[in-house]
Amino acid sequence: MPRRIALILVWLALVPEVEGQIFDGKWETPLTTIGTAIFEPSAIKITLWDLAVILVLAWALTQKGALRGRVRAVITSMWVSLGALALGWLWGVARGGDVRQTMWQLHTFVMMFVVAHLLIATHQTYEHFRTLGRVIVFAALYRAGVLLYFYETVVKQWAERPQTLTTHADSALFVGAILVLGAWALERRSQKAIAWALGASVPICLAIYYNNRRLAWLALLVGMGVAYLLLPPSKTKRQLNRAMLVAAPLFAIYLVLGWGKTGALQMNALSRGGARA
Repeated sequence: MPRRIALILVWLALVPEVEGQIFDGKWETPLTTIGTAIFEPSAIKITLWDLAVILVLAWALTQKGALRGRVRAVITSMWVSLGALALGWLWGVARGGDVRQTMWQLHTFVMMFVVAHLLIATHQTYEHFRTLGRVIVFAALYRAGVLLYFYETVVKQWAERPQTLTTHADSALFVGAILVLGAWALERRSQKAIAWALGASVPICLAIYYNNRRLAWLALLVGMGVAYLLLPPSKTKRQLNRAMLVAAPLFAIYLVLGWGKTGALQMNALSRGGARA
């Protein structure tokens, strides 16, 4: 039971819609009311979502097997990271930092580790983590669908398109989902898994494109690089090496055409042998 509630809380965290913070405050969905209620600070100065995560973690730790199978290196690194945050906070406050502002700034980092402990306590088997991956992917597909719908039905009616549509949180979700899909395809290496990865990545990549946050593409590139380095020597890695060798000349052409340009590279610009700013 704690695991199912934990997955619901993860879903809610991945698809947050808070009034005035999403879509530049100009559009809302039915989930906006829910998101605003659980992610805005309550009368006790803590969000309902934070409170739920802490209570479910306490419940999960009482369950049999919650502390088994933990990777010591992961747990140690988490506590070291939290300790580093605490030392940084003390140093900043000692130098005259605003304590109230630091609480807001550290909130996301601290809750990230709380959620990590919750997932470790409630997920022990391969099937558990497979379900978690599905939650991440379907959350990304939902957010991509909402973003694309917003773009097609609302943004296109505006005289001037906004620079971005949603927050960096969506960028992180989109990139994470693509990496999960890629890892699943490499793990299964079946036509169904590959088709799923490619098919689901299309709307997510479109959402990244329309959201117009270049950091998302950089994060995706770095994530793919890290995943490549983690792959052990195998037939799959040799196939990836060959694919990268084939793609290298195309990437070089892209760099040459786009060198010094500030805008996006457009397909119609390629036909003229240049890039349109």
